[in-house]
Amino acid sequence: MNDEWNDWLKELEATAEEVGQRMQETVDAVVETTDWMLQVPLAIAEQVEEAVAAEMDQLINEFVDWLQPPINLSIEFDSARLEMEWHSGFAEPWVERVEPTAHQNAACIGCKHYHGRVYNGSLLVCGMHPYGWEDAQCPDWDRAK
Repeated sequence: MNDEWNDWLKELEATAEEVGQRMQETVDAVVETTDWMLQVPLAIAEQVEEAVAAEMDQLINEFVDWLQPPINLSIEFDSARLEMEWHSGFAEPWVERVEPTAHQNAACIGCKHYHGRVYNGSLLVCGMHPYGWEDAQCPDWDRAK
């Protein structure tokens, strides 16, 4: 009976090994199939994305082409209007001009760099010293032409 028992155990072990091997093959097949099934939607999504991106690029280019003439016209109009306002002095009422005096920005009197315009309530004295120079002699003073 001992031999029968040993034979039965060997047969059981061989069967268990065969079942384990088949189970592993089945799991591998399921993983492979799942991977393949996941790749299909990704490939389709990539194709859709490429098609949509190409279509969107074309639509954007057409829209920009459609908008370009009015934009160019607006830029030309604004440039011409600003040039006309600048030459006619029409823009001056909106920008207050403040001349330097002995009491305010005395170091700027006669300097070619003096700007002296008020923007939104703030005086811009010059590019080098936006708030002016405190002392009587500015190191950047240059004779106005």
